[in-house]
Amino acid sequence: MSGTATPVVDTPSRAAPFFLGRQPILDRRDQTVAYELLFRSGRAGCAAVEDGRHATASVIAHAFTELGIEAVLGNCRGFINFDAATLLSGLPEALPPERIVLEILESVEFTPEIVERCEQLHTAGFRIALDDLVTVLPTHEPVMPLVEIIKVDLQQVAADDLPALVAGLRRPGIALLAEKIESQEQARRCSDLGFAYFQGHFFARPAVLEGRAVDPSRVLLLQMTQQVMGGAEIREI
Repeated sequence: MSGTATPVVDTPSRAAPFFLGRQPILDRRDQTVAYELLFRSGRAGCAAVEDGRHATASVIAHAFTELGIEAVLGNCRGFINFDAATLLSGLPEALPPERIVLEILESVEFTPEIVERCEQLHTAGFRIALDDLVTVLPTHEPVMPLVEIIKVDLQQVAADDLPALVAGLRRPGIALLAEKIESQEQARRCSDLGFAYFQGHFFARPAVLEGRAVDPSRVLLLQMTQQVMGGAEIREI
């Protein structure tokens, strides 16, 4: 299935390799409709994320400038993780809204500034997903009309609690995505509960795509992206 292929870009060995994780997201017909793009630091598939801003910048640079978005996504959408800093940066505007779902991490606090930013991006055509939501808090309410997808991590929810959680999350216009599905039994139960999308090792483990940056302009773009995310001064950039 789609998660088994591992494209490799053959380039001279003098260039340092880079890695990008990609895990398929399926619909109720078992068709791959999207991929979550993940930061990876090696062929073994380890993440070793020390800086969320750097990780997001690297994923975007590798997918859009090194491997190429068509090679990475085909005709599917891409889910990319955003924390508060990357969400408030100018980085989302550099992405094609028709191809990308902004997956807002569970660590993000929905302050008025964040909600306003989500409104801007929603108006610009981006789809917004909330990651690992286990309950809708009052602080979530202002952003809920902008949300199209809520991801539920099955490893964080007891099986007996899942029906009540689904009932509490279900809203008009919002689709639920079950992630970290490990078995056919879990997949079937999530389908019965009305989940629209499915992701997990039962379907496919994340593939690690590898490439080598040999185009100096692309290396420079990655460096500039990382500088922007790190809050560098314009003069330095």
